[in-house]
This record gives sequence, C-alpha cells and structure tokens, in this order.
Amino acid sequence: GKASPISRSWEKLRSENRDILFIRAGVRVSRNWDILLCSIAYLEASIAAVSPLCARDPYFSLTSKINHDYCSPDTVNSWLQSTGRNRVFDVPVFLRSCVFFRHAALASLGTELWNFSDDTLAQALWAKGWTLVGSESVYVDDSDVPWEQHDDALEAREDVVDFLFNHPLTGLRW
Repeated sequence: GKASPISRSWEKLRSENRDILFIRAGVRVSRNWDILLCSIAYLEASIAAVSPLCARDPYFSLTSKINHDYCSPDTVNSWLQSTGRNRVFDVPVFLRSCVFFRHAALASLGTELWNFSDDTLAQALWAKGWTLVGSESVYVDDSDVPWEQHDDALEAREDVVDFLFNHPLTGLRW
C-alpha cells in the first residue's frame, strides 16, 4: 500500500516527543472526544493506538454494513454512555480517519516508518509488542471521508478473518 499520511507526518513530529492525535478533514466529532481517546491510551502501558468507533470502517463501525446515514456524534456518544459497556477491545488495525498514537510506540519503530502503509504500520507495532485498541465509549462520524480498503494480505490472515467473524461490537451493533 501507499505511504500513510501518519507515517509521513511522523518524520516532522518525531523530535517533538509528544503523542499524536490524527484526524482527517471532514470527520465530525463530539465533545471531549480527544480527552477520552488520550485517557484510554494510558490505561495500559502496552497500548500504542486508540481508535474510536465510526460510520465506515468494518473494524470500528457501529453498523454491520458501511453506513452513509448521518448520525450526530454527540447523539451517538450519549447513547454509547447509556449502554454502560465502555469496553476497550484489541483490533488488528487502527482507524485511518481518526486515531490517537502514543509517542513511545511510534518511536519504538525507529526511522523506517516514513514509508509504511497504515496496515504495515499497524503490523509493525504489533510485532514490537504494542497493542492497538478500539473504544466503545467514543464515536466519530467519518461518513464523508473517502473510503479505502485495507490491505488484501491483512484481510486474508486467519486471525483477522476470525476477528471480523466474531466481531467484539456484535452485541452493540444495529
């Protein structure tokens, strides 16, 4: 796949020694979405990246099919709070439209990540012992952001097929 905007940005941000919150233009968010993602990232020392739930990506979508209907992030987040689940689940990828990265995780990959695709970056973090998580307590609406498929090689992996078949959001989805 092509180089990730996150990987390309890292070259400029590496010396800042700060965590990175990446969000694509057109993503609609709710109040405190950034604070929630940051607080989840520090629940465990092994967490590299935290992704919210969304409208489009099958790994993080609140619907079982790609959804183009607009749902206000504030409304959906209120509903999520009312379900009381607030679970954090391991996931093999991160949400390309909105993700929080811990600086230490990206720094652990050294200087080579400038040309990584999103899915290659995710796999490199896993290989170093980091975890990628999704959060049931934050939703962003990325229905207006251009959609890109995940890498075919990733999608064919047995553990990824199993993840999608036994999706952690199954009980929450509509």
